[in-house]
Amino acid sequence: MVTYRRMSGRMDQEATAEELVEGAHRVRNGENSGSTSGVSSRPPLSITRQVSSIAASVERNGSVSRDYVFSLHHSCKSTLLYGKNNVCVAMNGSDFAKGYMSLQKFYDGNLSLKWVPNQLMHASSQPSSGHSNNGEFTNFWKNTINIEMQDIIYIHLHQKDEASPTCLTFVNCEGVQSAPFQLPAGQHSIAFLSSLETGLAPLLRLDPPLWTGSTKEKILPRLRKRSTAVPNPAMLDYVFRLVRTSGIEPAPEDIEDPLAPSPIPPMHDNCVSLPNSPYIVDNVDSIVNFQIGKACQSMRHQILARAFYGWLTYVRHLRTIRTHLLHLVNTKTVISDDDCDAVDDRFWKECRAEPTKENEEEFLRRVYWRGIEGVNSKEIRRRAWPYLLGLFEWNEHPEGKLEQFTKQYWEEIEEWRVLEAEVRRRDEEAFRAARARKAASPVREESCEVFEDPNEPTCSQHYDRENLISLFRANLHRIDKDVERCDRNLMFFSNKDNLESLRRVMYTYVRRNLEEGYTQGMCDLLAPLLVIFEDEALTLECFSILMIRQRGKFPQRPGMSKCLLNLRSLIQVVDPQIYSLIADIDYAQALSFAFRWFLLDFKRELSYECTYKVWEVIWAAQRLQITNDFAIFFGLATITNYHDVLITNNFDYTDMIKFFNEMAERHDCSRLLSSARTHVKCLQNLVQHLK
Repeated sequence: MVTYRRMSGRMDQEATAEELVEGAHRVRNGENSGSTSGVSSRPPLSITRQVSSIAASVERNGSVSRDYVFSLHHSCKSTLLYGKNNVCVAMNGSDFAKGYMSLQKFYDGNLSLKWVPNQLMHASSQPSSGHSNNGEFTNFWKNTINIEMQDIIYIHLHQKDEASPTCLTFVNCEGVQSAPFQLPAGQHSIAFLSSLETGLAPLLRLDPPLWTGSTKEKILPRLRKRSTAVPNPAMLDYVFRLVRTSGIEPAPEDIEDPLAPSPIPPMHDNCVSLPNSPYIVDNVDSIVNFQIGKACQSMRHQILARAFYGWLTYVRHLRTIRTHLLHLVNTKTVISDDDCDAVDDRFWKECRAEPTKENEEEFLRRVYWRGIEGVNSKEIRRRAWPYLLGLFEWNEHPEGKLEQFTKQYWEEIEEWRVLEAEVRRRDEEAFRAARARKAASPVREESCEVFEDPNEPTCSQHYDRENLISLFRANLHRIDKDVERCDRNLMFFSNKDNLESLRRVMYTYVRRNLEEGYTQGMCDLLAPLLVIFEDEALTLECFSILMIRQRGKFPQRPGMSKCLLNLRSLIQVVDPQIYSLIADIDYAQALSFAFRWFLLDFKRELSYECTYKVWEVIWAAQRLQITNDFAIFFGLATITNYHDVLITNNFDYTDMIKFFNEMAERHDCSRLLSSARTHVKCLQNLVQHLK
């Protein structure tokens, strides 16, 4: 079983794919509030790999990353006032990460406080680390900090005692607090505040200011509590305010609020009961109004930026739809699910009693929206699937064709049995010859003889037969291997007679299509049909129709590449967050976990009962001319259904492969089908809007 591991400060915790899904459901439903355990409360996970596929990319991009990280702290446009390594910042809850903190002053007088994790500073020094991966570095980049000091109005300093680390928290004009910075014990906090005070001058200063000790060094102000009933040690908790010293800066010109209250008139001298503080130069109300103005300006900028980027994303999505997705759906056929029931035994009897065009459309509509259900759903499928696949016309009775199919089937079996006997004879001769050579003298002798196949044809009239036997022999061996391991856990195939039926049907199909031959996976597509029909001739005919659509997805055909490209484009439009996980990787590699999905129409991802339901909807969507690629929309629904798991744990494509492999036969089929139909309908509406 695949397990997903995260590295914590104390111990490793493992979670299976099923636990991750349950955790995501608890988060979505709000059931994990106040919980201290469980998968849902974990920080992003990563998989411990033995083979580091990221190491090469780190080596290639190490110098670029290092130069960029260094440019964050050293620039020709700024002066470094303070720098300190191993400054801790709270990353996830109580977990602290060490990094490099720097305070810089730019040529325009503005100050900037920056912090970068140590892992990014040393990204190029350990390129072969087995625990490094793209997901981890992405998280590190997201946790970098850049604080503009002109937006800060308060600095909180907390320290338990002089021998303990110091915690600094910055509060901006909008009231938003930064992550706490933890400086080591000692004079590091005083050195930082001293550098900050120097950089703020002459326009800004700290209130209260730092004091100057007897030896001219900077020290924290000596403050006392108002209540002196009980002697207390000096306070080690401070709140510094950044105030202006050279007059108040005017509020932004473009912020005008007609509903704002009129400014309070200045007090007369005879109304002042206390003397002005020697440190206060600006009026407090002016400072508050100025900060409120900056906050409003920032909010306005954020709202405009969000609206612009929302519009830009919408335009890009429409371009993607025009370029790649217009052909996926047919907008002329938009059917609804109003008053739609599943196909049951009663409705099927009505359809066969009156095989009208209206009943056919109603049958297809019901299959698409509700599927085939009932007490004896297998019997209904046995009768309905040939019509659904198009083997029989809707108003046609199957008895005559079934007799014809059966007669032709057994004639073809008699034909390839002659070839099979010849193949078995040659295999036996080859086996005996190999055993005889092995029993001969072990001394290796050199020979100048040319090794030739003793059965190689010497006459042109025998070439066609020899070529036929050779092709049939190669396919026969591949079929035998796949049949022996095909769904042996299913009770139907635990019966050897049913395995022989599967082998005969597959032999007959390959004999009909010998140039195409057998490809691994065909037995997986054939097996569900044989389970439903339990009739070899009918199974062969339906399988031949199914392979017309599936043949283009097999290797050396362009169909699979088209499916993966369309799936990638749909993910880009429907779920940009998941798309960001695979955007920088080649589509065939990033979506390699979906290769088996489309090759076998999700047969290995679902149970047999769910496979029947999905196949029926795929065939009905094609017959209704809604879309010929419903499987792609079902794949999209399968991915987006686990959005929370993929995003929270920051999976890359290798993680997705392992996750979806473990989730095989555990999917909620009904939910995925409903989501896939919704995706189809949404794309139809968008395409109609574009046209």
